[in-house]
Amino acid sequence: MVAGTVIVDECGLTPSLNWSAYSLRKDWNRAKGEVAPWWGENSKEAYSSGLANLARALKNWGESRNGKRNGRRAGFPRFKGRRAGLSCRFTTGSFGLVEQDRRHVKLPRIGVVRTHESTRKLARHVERGTARIRSATVSHRAGRWFCSFSVEITRHDPAPTRPGTAVGVDLGVKALAVLSTGEVVPNPKHLEVAQRELRRLQRQAARRVGPDKRTKQRPSKRWRKSQTRISKLHARVADARRDGLHKLTTRLVRTCGAIVVEDLNVSGMLANRRLARHVAGVGMAELRRQIEYKATRAGVRVRVASRWYPSSKTCSACGAVKTKLRLSERTFTCQSCGFTLDRDLNAARNLAGLLEASSPSCGATLNEPAGNPHKTRTTRRGPAPTRQRVGSGHRSTRFLNGCGDDHASQYDRAMPKPNHGSDARRRIVEAARRMVAERGVHASTMRGIARDAGVSTGAVTHYFADKADMMTAVLRENNTVFVKRIGKAAAGSRGLAALEAAMGAILPLDGEMLKCWTVLIAFWGHAPAERFVEAEGSTLGYHGLRTYVMSVLQEAADDGELIEGVELEHEAERILALVGGMGLMVGGFPKQLNLIRSRALRMLSELVAALRATG
Repeated sequence: MVAGTVIVDECGLTPSLNWSAYSLRKDWNRAKGEVAPWWGENSKEAYSSGLANLARALKNWGESRNGKRNGRRAGFPRFKGRRAGLSCRFTTGSFGLVEQDRRHVKLPRIGVVRTHESTRKLARHVERGTARIRSATVSHRAGRWFCSFSVEITRHDPAPTRPGTAVGVDLGVKALAVLSTGEVVPNPKHLEVAQRELRRLQRQAARRVGPDKRTKQRPSKRWRKSQTRISKLHARVADARRDGLHKLTTRLVRTCGAIVVEDLNVSGMLANRRLARHVAGVGMAELRRQIEYKATRAGVRVRVASRWYPSSKTCSACGAVKTKLRLSERTFTCQSCGFTLDRDLNAARNLAGLLEASSPSCGATLNEPAGNPHKTRTTRRGPAPTRQRVGSGHRSTRFLNGCGDDHASQYDRAMPKPNHGSDARRRIVEAARRMVAERGVHASTMRGIARDAGVSTGAVTHYFADKADMMTAVLRENNTVFVKRIGKAAAGSRGLAALEAAMGAILPLDGEMLKCWTVLIAFWGHAPAERFVEAEGSTLGYHGLRTYVMSVLQEAADDGELIEGVELEHEAERILALVGGMGLMVGGFPKQLNLIRSRALRMLSELVAALRATG
């Protein structure tokens, strides 16, 4: 027996459990009589809803750990204290509305409870048969108990009163929203109004005995009462803000046929400590969320403009774009045509104009990004300048030109870029290459790449329409690294000397080439199924590289370097098989890297020497 080893009997081990909600409920029913003899005092739904939440949390944690779940990494479920948020969902038993009046609801084990609000509207739908109650959720928030019903209902949303009208909505802090029609929706500033009362309550709570983790001191009842008053004040502010947003978004959806909003970087705005409280009190993300789901119901078209579109800097009259516009400049003045207008109204008009400029010919699309994809410029709008291919005219560019130029042109037309040499796009592509090399293609998510690149997810979707487009860019960047290595190694030489130098340069002999080959290996497994691999042409320009090898072999033959009777195509295939095989061996046997390197160089030298004519 090893010192320090502890032997545990099998009876003392925790039995393995299935994490599905059904299995957890089954195990709970088996053990509840022993571990919780008081279980019968509560409704069974209290335990079922808790187990369902546990199963969902465990599933999210497992999928996040395995890379199957997008977004922020989910942690392992934590036990909640008894004073945490209370919530219980009823799906079975006797619950619903009370028939004799419109002021009571019935809940399992609790019985009939009087409500503060009337249930008349829901009761009429139930009586007519247009609504069916599916579940009831009881929750506690800010000293109040709420009962919400999940209802299956037949909706008949009215059509917009002006279906042909498109409105741009510019959100802000000074004014909640400025519409392209000229209407200004003032910011009620509910949080600012409540600041005086909030400060008083917080001073009151600070003078009372609160909890202390070091001494394990429990808070006094008076401190808890103060915290309840503070929670009620925050809830009242949130309810007032939500009510105003609902009224505004409902009016927009019922009157307009198309709405354009901006994809604002709210998290970045909250980083400004001077504006954070004002931005948080507006509820910009909530307003956009309400517009999107209400527009889906009413059939109203919604477009989200790119956050890089300079709506405030662009002249709504002539289209010229100013290079700089300070936040303190509240009036926009065009330097080209002299047009003057309030900056928020000018931005709203530009947003409304985007819908007409980018209107699709086949129906409406919800939440489709729109906006000027080109960088800020000082001239009037016009056709985008043609980009010149980097390195054109050099011999090694034949490798680049042989891998998916047709797809490249289609890709550029579908998702134009503000600047191919921009730092943000370059960081995104490099982060994607690094993640593909470390985790593989499937585990590389858009959000994970954005996090590693230090940019927002909106920045990633601005440059790349979807994951396939991003993976295409990764393949092309990998290809560019190969091209640069070949061009640098073969510069100033030709024939067999150029061949040996170029092929030796792309062997996995250093960290850069090792990373390139690891990326290629990750993509090769997806070649039969993924369109971004197929579109790049036989696994990243194989035919282009083959054409390059054939060309330098032809140069060697013209210069008399090759022995007689050599078949150029056969020798090109042998060289490519050597290079590709060494790349695969490095990916499959990383511990034998040094041995593979020495063998690769020796085999390449022997292969070139066998082709060289003697004398």
